[in-house]
Amino acid sequence: RTVSSILIVALPDAMATNIAITASTTNPHNSNDWRLLIKTASPGQADGLVEYLLDHMSNDDIDSDGFRANVGIILSNDDGKLLLAGRVGNSGWQFPQGGMLVGETPEEAMFRELHEEVGLSADDVEILGTTREWLKYRLPEKFVRRGSAPLCIGQKQRWFILKLVGPDNRVRFDRGENPEFDRWRWVDFWRPVNEVIYFKRRVYARALHELGPFVFPTGLPPQPRWWPKRWRAMFDKDLVRARTRETGSSPDYS
Repeated sequence: RTVSSILIVALPDAMATNIAITASTTNPHNSNDWRLLIKTASPGQADGLVEYLLDHMSNDDIDSDGFRANVGIILSNDDGKLLLAGRVGNSGWQFPQGGMLVGETPEEAMFRELHEEVGLSADDVEILGTTREWLKYRLPEKFVRRGSAPLCIGQKQRWFILKLVGPDNRVRFDRGENPEFDRWRWVDFWRPVNEVIYFKRRVYARALHELGPFVFPTGLPPQPRWWPKRWRAMFDKDLVRARTRETGSSPDYS
């Protein structure tokens, strides 16, 4: 269920009516929408809405193993190029991604992040496919905040591959309160594996291997010759492990 439908059930009838009207014309996960609802509600209803949002929507979804639920977005164009976005304030590049909020489905989180990070809506894209399972990576120890609760040691990601169906001048970075990116470009299929921060490379390679056939149904582009041998060996082992989990067979690394 969407957040708006959960709130319609949970809150008093008068507040639910406001939510239903607002949700019919706005993004149900946009914080500006909730500010509007709070502003137009009575004091008692506003307090209840704020409390509900704090309890159910402002928290990251972190499982018992310490992995934060997250969605990753691979956006392609008609030429098979992929959108890579540059992070604000540094030289890093990556795919759009973001954490899921408690109460969201992966698809809801994906559309929220798509809008907040690159300014696109559901009308701008076509969903081509999604990964069959969560793809996980652990954070390097220096990035783990040991004093936080619940403790987050890494991310588990559900990846989506989309096709841009509108003009690419619709990409913009001013839809969210705190923009993640300030630039973007179209790149060749395997280029993101090289551009992303080192501890995400294996997940990028797995996501591209699994979802690439939706863009290249007759075969993926060849892996770059400049990839180090250790990368190829590592990625190949990850693919073998993934196939082993799917089939239930014993791994073969020969």
